[in-house]
Amino acid sequence: MTAAFEFYAEQAYLSFVKKLLDRRSTKKLGVEERVVSVLACAAAIEAMVNRLFDLQGALEQHQSLSLEQKIEILAKKSGANRNWGNPPWQNIKELIQVRNWLAHYKESWLGLMNSESQWVPDHNQKMPRFTPQNAFCTECIENYYRNIIAIVTLMANGLGCMDQFAYIQSEVYEPFVQTG
Repeated sequence: MTAAFEFYAEQAYLSFVKKLLDRRSTKKLGVEERVVSVLACAAAIEAMVNRLFDLQGALEQHQSLSLEQKIEILAKKSGANRNWGNPPWQNIKELIQVRNWLAHYKESWLGLMNSESQWVPDHNQKMPRFTPQNAFCTECIENYYRNIIAIVTLMANGLGCMDQFAYIQSEVYEPFVQTG
């Protein structure tokens, strides 16, 4: 006897982040866990955006676009009022920027910090692009996680396929599913 299985990477990513966030009350999250959570959040929204295109029969023609461009197209198609300058869209734009910085890592230099733990301009009068306190804080990860759910819910409802994303409302994730 054989059985068919499906793997939903986005559910694995979201489950990982949710478990870390759920245990933060008993254990402080380390920088490594927070960094990996940021990458998992970015991978989750990208997988869900690709799934939305797939459900529309349009994944192949949009594969070469950036994640931000894909979200733009889906937001427009779904009737979602997208504004990258306001939450939840602004938070997702920040997530994409941090993910790109991590994924295309080129240097370790962050910037200069004074004795009061405040970032200050460097010798070129530049402030850091990203700081660990702002990009990898537990509150940031919670916001990324919640705003992914909000945006995907908006777009999936507008496209009439929310039933395919019911797991984000229940937050019960099953990445490996027997389908037949």
